[in-house]
Amino acid sequence: MSLAERLALNGGISPGYHLMRHVLSIAVLMMHGFFVIKGSDPAVIMPDGASAAFAKAGLYSGAGAGFFRFAQPVVMSLVASFFVLSGFLVSGSACRNRDVGTFLFNRIARIVPALASEVMLSALVLGPLVTSMPVRDYLADPQFLRYLGNALGFVTFTLPGVFTTNPWPDLVNASLWTLPAEFYCYAILIALMSSGFLYKDRVILVSILVVVALLCAEESVHVLGWQARTDATHFSAWFIVYEFMLGVAFRVLSRKVPYSSTLFVVSASIYCLGVTLGWMDPLAGLCLAYCTIYVGEMKFGTFDRLVRSDLSYGIYLYAFPISQMFMFVLKDAVGGLGTGVKAAMLLPLFAIATILFAYLSWIGIERPALRLKSAFARGWRTKSVAPAMQRP
Repeated sequence: MSLAERLALNGGISPGYHLMRHVLSIAVLMMHGFFVIKGSDPAVIMPDGASAAFAKAGLYSGAGAGFFRFAQPVVMSLVASFFVLSGFLVSGSACRNRDVGTFLFNRIARIVPALASEVMLSALVLGPLVTSMPVRDYLADPQFLRYLGNALGFVTFTLPGVFTTNPWPDLVNASLWTLPAEFYCYAILIALMSSGFLYKDRVILVSILVVVALLCAEESVHVLGWQARTDATHFSAWFIVYEFMLGVAFRVLSRKVPYSSTLFVVSASIYCLGVTLGWMDPLAGLCLAYCTIYVGEMKFGTFDRLVRSDLSYGIYLYAFPISQMFMFVLKDAVGGLGTGVKAAMLLPLFAIATILFAYLSWIGIERPALRLKSAFARGWRTKSVAPAMQRP
């Protein structure tokens, strides 16, 4: 059957994405938590001064090197799969309701309230508690004001005097690196909606085939010098925008895409081989997009009954600062232990605290914001229908 037929059997929804969002967000939590414990390479510095390397040399040496090489396709897929499923879901919404204003309001209501809350809590609560500076100097520091810009997508990773002595020093929330890419994704989608191209199958099909071909050619000759991978753990920002657009393309072209277990196995094999060998990342990304969407159309009823709230966004937002906070408090107590022992002790604490914060974010911020989406949609429909009702 086609992907569109599978969607129809599922009532027009993708039931597997509820599980996938939570699995991906918790996996990112665990990966980041491990590096918070292990520490970073101080030789690699981000533009605003925060250490950002994942101790990459250590990933390929020592007892865990073999496991990391085996697990690298999974590690590399985490953020990219998030963007695939986001592109697939939001483009479905854009195709159902073609109004750009409604689409933009819905995206703002889903992203900004929770993001702004996390940024404010980090800057106004966590920062003053742990900064090595006097609070008055902390609040007067220009870096404090720059950090507040994260709520609007102007990414800054550090707060003055915060986490300076942690194994991964200075960094408050590494997960925010995806914000600019996410805004680019929505800008491209709004442009496609405004132009009408989003609703033209042939335009989307030709465009995505051309993009895949050009990126594969660039991967071979490196004319532009684009790198698909930022490091050994995740793809670069432009590549995850590409993954988002693949999700969009699969949704628009769902009548032409087969939903096939054989194609899933072939795609998964090509993706794993490509990532492991460092070969043709754009083609591997296309295969990853298909695998993500295939799983998204599967049903996981037991999980859906047990977990009715969507905690994934809150987990993704809060995991890193909470992990850094635990490490700040406990680093001296666990300092003499090996990395594996520390991980076994601390990762469950990171996860439990983050899930609690994510639940509070869901019931206190995200769910009320989603209700605003419904109210806005009803008001917009009423405004659109009213003139027609007043005609004689």
